[in-house]
Amino acid sequence: MSGADFSLSGSAARWADLVAASHIVAIGLEAPLGTPPRLKACGHCGAGFLPRRAQRFCSRSCAGLARPPRPVQPRRQAKDRHQKLTLRLLELSPFERAPDGRWRFGTRAISAKVVDRLIASGRAEISGGRFLQLVPQQTREPA
Repeated sequence: MSGADFSLSGSAARWADLVAASHIVAIGLEAPLGTPPRLKACGHCGAGFLPRRAQRFCSRSCAGLARPPRPVQPRRQAKDRHQKLTLRLLELSPFERAPDGRWRFGTRAISAKVVDRLIASGRAEISGGRFLQLVPQQTREPA
C-alpha cells in the first residue's frame, strides 16, 4: 500500500493543519530572519509600501491628494457660443412660441433669456406675436 487510505473529518483536518502550522512557525522563529523587504515611504501619508517601478505614493488616492491644485483659469463665456448657434438656427427657420410662452425650434427648447438677448441686440424680432425671425442686416454699398 502506498500513502494513506483514510480521510479525516473537517474538524480533525483543521486540527492537523493547526499542529503542522504551529510546528512550522516554531521552526521558522528559531531560524535567523532574512532581510526585510525594501519598503518605501508614501510621499503623502508616510505609510510604508512595496514600490513598483518609480512609484512614489502608496495608492491612487494619496497620489491625487498630493497633486498640486490646478491653476484657476478664467471661465469662457458660453453666451457668445450659444448665441451664434441660435442665430444659425434662426437662419434655417423662425422660432415658434408655444401657447405656454416657451420658444421652440422644432423639438428643441430655446430659453427666454437667449431670445431676449437676440431682441435686445437687434438681431431678431418678433413677427405676428408668435414667431421670432432674423432682422435683415443692412449692408453698406459703396456709392
